[in-house]
Amino acid sequence: MRDAGSALWKADPRRSDFLIVGIWFSLLSHWCQNLYSLVYRLAKAPEWLLTAEVVAPIVMPSMVASVLHAAAPGAVDGTVPRRNRIALGIGVGSGVSAVVFLIAIRPIIDRARPYIGA
Repeated sequence: MRDAGSALWKADPRRSDFLIVGIWFSLLSHWCQNLYSLVYRLAKAPEWLLTAEVVAPIVMPSMVASVLHAAAPGAVDGTVPRRNRIALGIGVGSGVSAVVFLIAIRPIIDRARPYIGA
């Protein structure tokens, strides 16, 4: 996120900066879409929630990310940048932790369903 923030505010961005910001926007969009999907399913899939106005702003970062990725082909000498192993480990660890957390609080989520639905 720090790299994306500095790339976003550069006065003279390079092609790799577009790639960094595009990746960040893509991940943000996926996270928001998954969160929205979880709420939608917990609310027992009401049709009004599927067509709500909040859907467009959730999908928009994904479209911006696509444009940024297309604007940066071969951004780092024609190769894929080296992976930051620490960030990758934190990302995988966060994902696993989120799944374990959701499994652990499932009884609480099940009791909250009547209050989430319409």
